[in-house]
Amino acid sequence: MKTTWKIAVLLPLAVLCLAGCIKADKEKLSVDVYRIEIPAVQPTPLSFHVGANFLWSIETTDTWFNVTPSKAMGDQTVQVSASPNTSLSSRTARLFIAGTTARHEIEVIQRGEEATITFDQNIVAINAAGGTAEVDVSTNMELHLSINVSWVTFITTKLVGNSIYCFQVERNTGLESRTAKITFSQKEGSFSRELTLTQSGEEPTIELSKTSISVEAVGGDKYVVLSANIPWKATCPADWITVTDSPKTKLMEDDVCYFTVAANPRAETREAELIFSGTGASEKVLIVQAGTDHFINFSPAQHDNIPAAASSVKHEIEVNANFNWVVDDSKTDPWVKEISWDVGASSCSFHVEENPYVVN
Repeated sequence: MKTTWKIAVLLPLAVLCLAGCIKADKEKLSVDVYRIEIPAVQPTPLSFHVGANFLWSIETTDTWFNVTPSKAMGDQTVQVSASPNTSLSSRTARLFIAGTTARHEIEVIQRGEEATITFDQNIVAINAAGGTAEVDVSTNMELHLSINVSWVTFITTKLVGNSIYCFQVERNTGLESRTAKITFSQKEGSFSRELTLTQSGEEPTIELSKTSISVEAVGGDKYVVLSANIPWKATCPADWITVTDSPKTKLMEDDVCYFTVAANPRAETREAELIFSGTGASEKVLIVQAGTDHFINFSPAQHDNIPAAASSVKHEIEVNANFNWVVDDSKTDPWVKEISWDVGASSCSFHVEENPYVVN
């Protein structure tokens, strides 16, 4: 046990003696690197070799990296580890391997983070009505925005984890879809990324202020207020309605269509549809016109001097009326026979039996 203790004590003393025995002008030092480059994030240490015949130590000019060992005797492998560089700029430090007179300098450079801009979606889609569009942006730099269209404007940034950029999109009153390019660029640098915003076009649309219009029997000039995003034309199959004006489309601004309704000569109410149509859209307005006062005239107003004798002659009455009429013969005397009528021909006919009575 004594021998073991002596060896354990004497070996360190021998090393110290050896180091002390090497004169300063006899120090020999060889290092295989003059520069060490480290990525922004280096999970495993880098290493280099030191060859020496003396006790040396390492001095550093910064604290963002560590060396192991920082002091050793003779040949040794040195490991260098660095904390992550969260800046976009690289950083530089130096380490010195030195003895009494021997000295070796190594430049240590750690690159900065790569510039990054990522979106949660590369294409943002919004409908024709417009509104607020949002995109989640992750970046490690200050950003500058530029937008290549006037119908998209930047509103604000919300911080929820990453930054959410909010944009106001105007209504698209056209039928075609449209695209905007929003460029996110490094405020003091050249890195940038482009976001695409697409907005669909409107569906072909004709909007009417009314679905029905009531017109008096006398008729007259009328109008319908409408808006449309397509060229349109107003037509009516009824000959008693005449369209007098169909202005050009004003992209969903109010238009006015004028039309004329002729006087209604009939007592019955009549209806017709005023049709507004364009490519891809059609709407209708129901025109309801009241009837005029009822009237009916007969010619002759009465039948006189019908012979008493029976005759095959059929007696006629012309009927002039502004309504559809029928004959009610339930109260007619039985000697008036074979009553018939034709509304289309505006006539009524009948036979008269022989009169058996003698008139003095």
